[in-house]
Amino acid sequence: MADEHHFIRMRGRIQGPFTSDQLQAMVKRGQFSRMHELSTDGATWVRASTRPELFENADVDFRILDPEPPPKPAPTLTQSTPSAEVWYYHQLGSNLGPVDLSHLQFLASAGQLLPTDMVWKQGMPEWIPAGRVPGLFATSGAPTIQSPVYASGPTGRDLPPEDPPGVSGLAITSLVLGILWIGGLGSILAIIFGSVSLYQIRISKGRLAGAGLAIAGLVLGIVLLALQIGFTIVQQQNAPDPIF
Repeated sequence: MADEHHFIRMRGRIQGPFTSDQLQAMVKRGQFSRMHELSTDGATWVRASTRPELFENADVDFRILDPEPPPKPAPTLTQSTPSAEVWYYHQLGSNLGPVDLSHLQFLASAGQLLPTDMVWKQGMPEWIPAGRVPGLFATSGAPTIQSPVYASGPTGRDLPPEDPPGVSGLAITSLVLGILWIGGLGSILAIIFGSVSLYQIRISKGRLAGAGLAIAGLVLGIVLLALQIGFTIVQQQNAPDPIF
């Protein structure tokens, strides 16, 4: 029976596929340990410690082995994988990558990348939800699993933004107050907070998002306040003259 091919995963990074002989060689070099996870299909993962036969001939003291495999030189990107297609993704407060698009598709098909996770590649002005990447979640059938291509670490202008932009709290407050109205007070505050939020978003250089929320709150505040003023004027005009 042909030797099974395995994928290995450690701290969210997936490599492979490897044969059992290759894994045993990696054990001897200190690049693969019982702390790693193994999978034959990229979907079901188990601890490498459940496969003791991979470690039988290893002359390694696992008591002192660092569970994180030592860094290996990153392979050079092939001509079929342009640098513009090197992606980063943001999960649990950390920027992960670089990976190619096929690796993102693998993570998406395995449920390890959600449409709401933020992704970025060189040339993009800001992070976007993974669900907006064409074809990332719409691929039908089983995805083609291949070894991810890693580029050398980004430097200089190739660095991704530090974090995905946060939504302005004032923009959210403006929209909520614009909806509540609160006898006109909410409308006035919605106009103030919406205007301040739009200014903060404009000068944040992409670090703040929520301009649409701020505009919606601002418009609601203006419209409801105008309706209240108009209604008050009509009431005063239709009020009967006082009798002395």
